[in-house]
Amino acid sequence: MQECDSNSIVVAPETFVSPRLSAAALVENNPHGNSSFNRFGAFAKERSLSLIIGAVTDTFYNAQARPTPTARHLGGERWYDRCNSAVFFDSNGKHGFYHKSKLVVLVESTPYKRLFKFVSKFNIDLGGAMGDFAPQSEREIFVTTDSVKIGTAICYESVYGDFYREYVLNGADVMSIITNDGWWGDTPGYRQHLSYASLRAIETRRAIARSANTGISAFIDQKGDIIASTEWWKEDAISADLPLNDKITFFVRHGDIIGRVSEFLYFLFALMVIVRR
Repeated sequence: MQECDSNSIVVAPETFVSPRLSAAALVENNPHGNSSFNRFGAFAKERSLSLIIGAVTDTFYNAQARPTPTARHLGGERWYDRCNSAVFFDSNGKHGFYHKSKLVVLVESTPYKRLFKFVSKFNIDLGGAMGDFAPQSEREIFVTTDSVKIGTAICYESVYGDFYREYVLNGADVMSIITNDGWWGDTPGYRQHLSYASLRAIETRRAIARSANTGISAFIDQKGDIIASTEWWKEDAISADLPLNDKITFFVRHGDIIGRVSEFLYFLFALMVIVRR
């Protein structure tokens, strides 16, 4: 790897750290107890760069009652939440976490658990993290030591424009997307997923660094054009200079107006059909 300047940000894909043994999990209550966490933190500090990696993380609680809706019971007063996370390291050794919040149904979350508890046994393994994961209410923005504000959308989150714009509303002047596209196989799916990223860049006018496990990693400019990319299923690393932007677009400010109007018209026409019958 070449020497990096202080504005350099390295982005690794979703579930980049995903231990098979729970004893080796990255615990947010005590992240320095995880050897991978320490190595990545040291790497960022030694190279004077910022680093974003995908990881499966756990947070433990001591409580008599369930502390969060997604908490898993370990017995007694011990509970824990598991998250599909983005972990950030800056060049000074500081770190932060963002938890994926737009979860894939039947892979990362079971809807209406009490009503559809039986559905959990049909969870589909898409090659990444599985189970009922804990989300967070706000879109986290990571800030480098040089005050660059970068948002990180995890996989499925890049599909939803109204959701994605929240990163920009919270201050992001550049974006990253980390994803595990391996489960698509050699199908149009991973290419369509990449196309969504271009659409998000156009809507928000934020350049994107996209890191995909076995999919297509790419740099996308503010107009949605791909300026550099890898090939599918090929080990590679790429670099590019991305511009920063702090201006708010009409879409970011007002959201998906066309979508909301379309929903209203749909329900209006459906109601008209019911009334006529």
